[in-house]
Amino acid sequence: MGKTRRIHGDDKSLVDHFLQYLGRQTRVKLHLDRDGVCTIGHDSGLDCCVEVPGNGSVYLRVALFPWEPEENPDLAERCLLASFMGIGTGGAAFGVDPLDAELVLWQERPLSCLDDASFSLMVAQILDNAVRLRNDLAEAEEAAARDTAHDRRPPANFAFLKA
Repeated sequence: MGKTRRIHGDDKSLVDHFLQYLGRQTRVKLHLDRDGVCTIGHDSGLDCCVEVPGNGSVYLRVALFPWEPEENPDLAERCLLASFMGIGTGGAAFGVDPLDAELVLWQERPLSCLDDASFSLMVAQILDNAVRLRNDLAEAEEAAARDTAHDRRPPANFAFLKA
């Protein structure tokens, strides 16, 4: 039976195999828990959550920030611009995790188009993109805050100058 005709019950064992391969490359023991989830840490402090929903796909999810739209109303626009056609996100998409109220970068792939190496590359790429995007979004937020603070300063009083 080829990869494309696999039964969905085998999804977890296949992803476990991919995780074991990645673990051998990184010298980290990786495996799915009984819920079909594995969290892979990154030295940036971000974690990639690998989930196997049992539908022939694998989901990768990296939480970037708490989702607080009232604190940063421009964040959604920045995310939409970055994710246009997947250009700025490496094919991943932004979403809001409603349970944890977090902005996440996520990606889904059919298992039928993955092997050990491509799965490992996909995990590395989403983590690299998440680190870059988190930094870019944080810098944009800081720049916007500086601009807002600058705009709020009272105009200088030049009444003492004479022509």
